[in-house]
Amino acid sequence: MRQLNLNPVPSRDYSEDYPDQCAMNVSSGTQTKNPTKPTKKKTCIYLLRHCQSEYNAGNKRAIDPMLTEFGFRQASRLQGHFDVVLCSPLTRAMQTLHGSHITYGRLMIMSELREWRQASCDFFPQEMALGMPMETPDSARHRIAFVLDRARDLAAGGNKVLLIVHIGDFKLMTKKKQKGWELKNGQMVKYSFR
Repeated sequence: MRQLNLNPVPSRDYSEDYPDQCAMNVSSGTQTKNPTKPTKKKTCIYLLRHCQSEYNAGNKRAIDPMLTEFGFRQASRLQGHFDVVLCSPLTRAMQTLHGSHITYGRLMIMSELREWRQASCDFFPQEMALGMPMETPDSARHRIAFVLDRARDLAAGGNKVLLIVHIGDFKLMTKKKQKGWELKNGQMVKYSFR
């Protein structure tokens, strides 16, 4: 496992599920030169881009595509244990998790973690049938900010947290917009909050 540093949808307050884990500031408990000022522990989460889908393999008309055979092979090489996994409800993200050897204590399927609706692969079939519009950048940024707040809260509570993401979300989360720098299908990175 490689580790590198580095239309509004209904929102749900997950703090009820994790009442003891929603502290934003965590003291490291180590002695510092100024004992009245606690040291903040660096909060990290892991981001995993779903494995190769039919869309990634060239089927640009695919709606909520499944993983390819190669994508399932990629998923079978993924492993690790996480206290909490936050996963997109789109098929390729769910298949990545279920085809992997990733174990977890709790799984949360978050509609807010779905891909930024820009192409056919980013829609569920029923959304395409209803003619749902593409998502605005502001709406996507707001949705992803909500997800990152939840992930930060969970990680600050001492949980090892994994988000199974899409490339559009990843770019919004990390603000990595330059061409040539992308999270590849099936790649996992460690993301540190500032």
